[in-house]
Order: sequence, then structure tokens, then C-alpha cells
Amino acid sequence: MFRLLLLALLPLLPATALAEIRLGILAPQGAAIAEDRWRAFANRLGAELGEPITIISQGAAAGTESFANREIDFLIGNPVQTAVAVDTMSAITLLSVVSGGRTHFAGVIAVRADSRVQSIADIRETTVATLGDWAAGGYVFQAHHVLRNGVGHINTETRRVKGANQRDLVQKLLSGQADVAFIRTGLIEEMVAEGSLSADSLRVLDQQDGNLMRTTSWYPEWFVVAQNHTDPALLVRMKQVLLGFDADDPEMSQARVTKFRDPLNLQPLIVALQDLGVAPYN
Repeated sequence: MFRLLLLALLPLLPATALAEIRLGILAPQGAAIAEDRWRAFANRLGAELGEPITIISQGAAAGTESFANREIDFLIGNPVQTAVAVDTMSAITLLSVVSGGRTHFAGVIAVRADSRVQSIADIRETTVATLGDWAAGGYVFQAHHVLRNGVGHINTETRRVKGANQRDLVQKLLSGQADVAFIRTGLIEEMVAEGSLSADSLRVLDQQDGNLMRTTSWYPEWFVVAQNHTDPALLVRMKQVLLGFDADDPEMSQARVTKFRDPLNLQPLIVALQDLGVAPYN
């Protein structure tokens, strides 16, 4: 039903130049934080394009719905948003975002160091702290890893507790509100480095080789996507401008973006969403 609704919201529109560019930004920590992070970036982008830019900061599901409703022209969002927009709305993947020098990120399944949970199989009948269904590194990556390892669907095999953000998931784990936490790569290392987390307080299930603590496969970082009716000339200009941004630019540092590059493959993530039955694949 959700997918049919999305498709119904996509009338054929002529390609036109925009008097104003409405730039959707994923806001995992709230609109105010996202706008502060991306404001200088948007101002510079608008200046170089010669088009005023309005930032629309929303959560993953709300932002994708706004994109479906044509209330957003371009979206900088997580890979789940991008996969849904591309697969169900014929959106254009303009560029991939490189963050922290990395093109990909992954999911971490963390437990307390003294936890009885020793393996993925032990997750059954535990309490798992996650973000929402469209949170790539706070739910989807790990839920698909668990499913593929024969445990079943998180929503039926465990009690799920949702957190406000990634750090809140860690706090729910440490405080005993949850037995397991689904967090993204890099968060543990970041919290240890700043002194807010002891390195020996957590364990990672199915730890994979590499420099970062990681449980799941790697998936692409965020993307820049565009409506499929966008003026081709604007798409070319947008891509050229973004590719010209440098990691040392203050606007990029504030946005925590290293650079933009040609878009990466989304198909493994689309398969994961389909296997999990995440909307609109439910």
C-alpha cells in the first residue's frame, strides 16, 4: 500500500529551472543540529549555483515522504532513503558522500562486556536498542545480519527498544535498559577517544577484521539524490559544483563531509530492505 501511494504521488512533470532549490537534509539528531551543520554548506552551494537554497531537515521517513510529495528537489540522505527513492520513485543518484575519508560504513552489534550474550544466536529473547526502521546503521544493517544468520526477524525474536540517537543506544545498553545495541561503525572509537566510554566496557558480536569495530558487511555512506524531472542542465551544474568542493573547505568540515564522488552500488541494500520487509517493502 505504501509503495502504491508513493507511485501515485509521482505525476509526470516537465523539466524546468528552479527559482529556489529545496535541499532536504537527513536530521538524525534533530532539525536544529542538522541545519547548523549544513547551513554554511548550503549557502556556498547556492552562491556557486546562482540559485537560492532552502534547507528542509527531517528524519529519514519524513524526509523521504517529502521527496515523494515533490516538496524536496534534492536530498542528502542515508542509503536507506536513497534506496527507497531510487527503487520506488525513479530518483536520480547524483553522487555518493564520502564521510571521514570513508565511502562505506557498517553496523555494530554491541553488548556489555559481562553480558551472557556471546553470539548472534543468543540475541533471541533479549532486549535490543535500535533506532527506527529506516536507520541504516542503527537498525537495517544489523537486523539483516541477524536474519541471515538464522535468528529470525528482530521484531519477533526480541523486545525492541528505540533510542533517540546513536549515543542514546549506547547509554541504554550500559544502563541495562537493553541487552544489545545496534550502532554504526566509528561510534565506539569516537566515544572512547573523547573519554565518554571505557574501551573494555563493551564487546562486539561477530567482530570482523579491520581498523574499526564492525559486525556487518560494508554499505555505502550517504548520497545526493535528485527528482527524476530535474532540469538536466541543473543536474550537471550541481554535480560539477559538488565535485569541486574540497575536504579542507570550512563548509565541508562543518558538514563533516570529506568529498563527493560518483554514486556507489545500492543493490545489496535494496535486497536487505526487501528481506526485512521494511516499508515500502512490507
